[in-house]
Amino acid sequence: MFGADARLKRESNLSGLEGMQCSVYVSGRDARVFYSMYGYIGNGYDPWDNPGTSEGAVRSTFVFESVENGHGEAHFDRSGTSGTTVFTCGNHFFLAAVYNDGLVRGAVRPNLVNLTESVLPWLCGGEPMPGLGRTMEEMTPPWSVPTSSAEPSAPAAPAT
Repeated sequence: MFGADARLKRESNLSGLEGMQCSVYVSGRDARVFYSMYGYIGNGYDPWDNPGTSEGAVRSTFVFESVENGHGEAHFDRSGTSGTTVFTCGNHFFLAAVYNDGLVRGAVRPNLVNLTESVLPWLCGGEPMPGLGRTMEEMTPPWSVPTSSAEPSAPAAPAT
């Protein structure tokens, strides 16, 4: 999405879980060009309150048919080159943001929606998270608020 000069930085958040936040930096740029985070809804927390979001005037929603109780929201600038998507299923969420227009190969919104779709097996489907070997449910912090839609829905098999 950002080319060969991109470097990834995994970060922890307050819960101390390695990799809950991830940033991408590109050589020759001082600023972060991409940010992602997964987490849990709780204690009045709204992922859109995260300082990593890139707010925009153009807003839309999206869903994945394979996720029964999931919904996504996208905020982008008018040019469509910087923005954020947040997808929530039950009490889990995934946030992805792109900053510094002109660095993404392809359109930003479809790239972020496709990236979000790639995390559905572990975000909403109950599968172990790559590299951690544990599910979102196994790592749920005590402050996370269970919701009536918190039951994970297994993603559908890819079309053949």
